[in-house]
Parts: sequence; C-alpha cells; structure tokens
Amino acid sequence: LSNPVSVTFASALPPDPPTNAFIDLNFSFFHRMVIFWDRPSNDGGSDITGYNIEWSTDGSTWDDLIDNVTALAFILNSSRLTPSQTFHFRVRAVNSAGEGPPSNVAMGTALAAGVGVATNVMATQTSSSEITVSWDAPTDLPQGANVRRYGIYRTDDNGDFWDYLGRVRSNELSYTDTDDALTLGTTYGYRVLTQSSGVSQSFSSPSYVTLSIPPDAPSSLRATSIRRTSINLSWRAPQNEGSTPISGYRIQSSPDTTDASNWSNVVANTGNTQTSYTVTGLSPNARRFYRVFAINSHRESFPSNVTSATTLAISAPAAPPGLTARASGSSVILSWSVPDNGGSPITGYSISFNDQNTAAGWMPVAEDIASTTRTYTHTNLEFQKTYYYYVTASNALGYSAISDIVSARPTGTAVRPDPPRSLTANPGGSSIINLSWNA
Repeated sequence: LSNPVSVTFASALPPDPPTNAFIDLNFSFFHRMVIFWDRPSNDGGSDITGYNIEWSTDGSTWDDLIDNVTALAFILNSSRLTPSQTFHFRVRAVNSAGEGPPSNVAMGTALAAGVGVATNVMATQTSSSEITVSWDAPTDLPQGANVRRYGIYRTDDNGDFWDYLGRVRSNELSYTDTDDALTLGTTYGYRVLTQSSGVSQSFSSPSYVTLSIPPDAPSSLRATSIRRTSINLSWRAPQNEGSTPISGYRIQSSPDTTDASNWSNVVANTGNTQTSYTVTGLSPNARRFYRVFAINSHRESFPSNVTSATTLAISAPAAPPGLTARASGSSVILSWSVPDNGGSPITGYSISFNDQNTAAGWMPVAEDIASTTRTYTHTNLEFQKTYYYYVTASNALGYSAISDIVSARPTGTAVRPDPPRSLTANPGGSSIINLSWNA
C-alpha cells in the first residue's frame, strides 16, 4: 500500500458578477422596463440560487429593487418609472456563500405614454371573488396602425408594482380576473396595455375597485301619503349587511316604472341606519314610485321592492279649530285658529249665529271676513239670552265644514232710563198741541 494522502476541498465563494446587463427598449414602454443579463463566468463553486437587483436614479445611491429572481430577466412594471427620467440598474448573483459583487450598470430612460391608449377603463366587482375589467378601444391610432392585442395588469399596492394577468385579442374589450388570491377588503387597480402595430405600446389610466360583499337589499318597503306635499317611507334593514356594516341608504323615486331612466335620487346616501324617511316638496295628488338601496363602506345592494303612494289632493279647507265665544257687556267676542287650507290659500271666513237653538234658527252674522282675521265681535245683543255660533273657512275650492258650535250669554241687567226733561206743550192749531222735551 502507498502512503496515505489527504485532500482538502475549498469552501464555496460568492459568485462573480453577472455580465452584459442591459435594458431592452424593444420590450420597454410607459411605466415598464425589462432588464436582461447573463450568468456569471464563475459561480464560486456553488450553484447560483437567484439574483438580487438594485436600482438608482443617480448611479451613486442604490436601493434594493427585488431579491431572488431566478430568471435571467426581470420585467419591472411600476408607476415609479417617471416618464423621461433615467434609471440605473445592477444585478448581483447569489449562491450558498452569499451575494456576489454587482454587474455592470444598465441604464434606461423611462418612456412617456404613447398614442393608442385604451379609454374608459372600468373595474367592476361581478361576484364575491371576481372582478371584470372593461374598456373602449383607442380612437387616436395613426393611419395604418392596428391594435394587435390588449394586456391586463393588476396592482394591490397603490401602483408601485403591477402584475401581468393575461391578454385578449383586439376584438375583446373585457377581461375577468378570477384569481383565487383575490382577497375581500383589498383594493385592486387595473390598467390595460394596448399593443399596436406601428406605435409604442401604451398603458391606460388605472381603475380601482375594492373587493367586498354587498349588503342584501332592504325589504318590505312601504309608502304612506300623509299630506299633499309629502310621503312617508319605511322599510326593513337587510339581514345580511355584507362585508362591512351598513352606513346608509340610497332612496330613488320615479313617476312610473316603465322607463328605467326615470329613476332619480331623492337622497344619494342618508348617512345613517334609520329605516324611515319623509319625502317632502311634492305636488298634491301626484303618484310617485320608490325603491331603496342599502350601502356599506364598499358597495351598494340591489334595490328593494318598488312601492308607490299618491299625495293628498287639494280640497276645501278644514273646519276652523279652536273656536271660542266670550260675553262682554252686550257683545260676544269670537276667536278661532287657522285651519288646514286644503292645499289652496284661505280666502275668508263666515260666521253664523242662532238665538233659538233650533236647526232652522241659524242666520249669517258676517260673511267673507278677511283671511287674516281670526276674531269677530257680535254687538247689540240682548242680556240674559244665549247665542250660539259657528265659523266656516273658504278657499278657491269651496267652504269648509262648520266649526264646533260654541255659545255665550250676555249677563248684564237692563237699567230704566231717566225721565225726559223740560217737557213743554204749545198750541199748534184749533185741534193740535205740539209737545217737545229734552232727553
């Protein structure tokens, strides 16, 4: 046997820098840059596990961008890529021994938005776990340019980074996000990338939506007419408030139910959880239809049942209330309150009296008293006699019913007058005598 020998294996070292880092402008566009690089020439004796990327706006102060990228390229989608600003990137390889030195610096200038942008982008929650994004095709493509496809991107961090979701053909103007990772209560932003022949690729403006569960619709909506210009509404709160508590209700009205465009808001949000509301400012004898939506902090329910009510019609006034009669000497003083005018201004009052207390004994004592008057004095009455009174009000539609009947009794005592004074008699002819006196 030979003499024994020993071998010492060297520990792994950090890898050499990645090489040939660069920004590929063919794949970069508004709010997007694509960085490529090559593997290090020496892996340090241990398999490379990933790459860490740093970035800078001045080439001297560096910030971490992302760690553990396993590919030899990285797509940066971020609104932090300010158009026309130059950005610097460098890449470090990582193995079991740690992070190696940085690559060469790759520089690129963020592109500005181009033409051919999708418009009217709208993100709408379509179920508790789905969001549908819709948009309109661009209208400003130059002659000869055509949309090839649309790419859809999503963010959940206020637009710092955007994830690519997928793409659709040029004739499709919507995309439904059914990602199982969608989380209730999270706000998501969506934007659409238009890929067109002959022009730069362009991102749309984002549209945001918070994924939530809406409340159930209110139920048992009732409408009750209480006056000529108002209607009372009442309903039951939903049993299921959704993902957040109910914060208010939207109330709508319509003159009919045949045209959906006739619905308009009575109040966009009551701002409270009360389940009743009085609609005011209506016209007399008008029928209105109503429906109510429940609102939580994120979404709105489907509408309640539809109900209707008709405001009261204009009519003759109500009977004057509060009629009183008070004797004062040989007079009776009457007073009353203003009645409901029936929806038309009071034009006057009429007073009738009766000193017989019989149905046939009623006689007018004053008619068409001014509408601003609410007292009347009946004078020159007999003492120790009871007088009965009622009042009616009138407007353009006619007379009210009679008020309550009231009575008063002048209680003074008649006094015999003094005798006449200075009585004289003078002949006035062969058969005539003239008498005169002073009262």
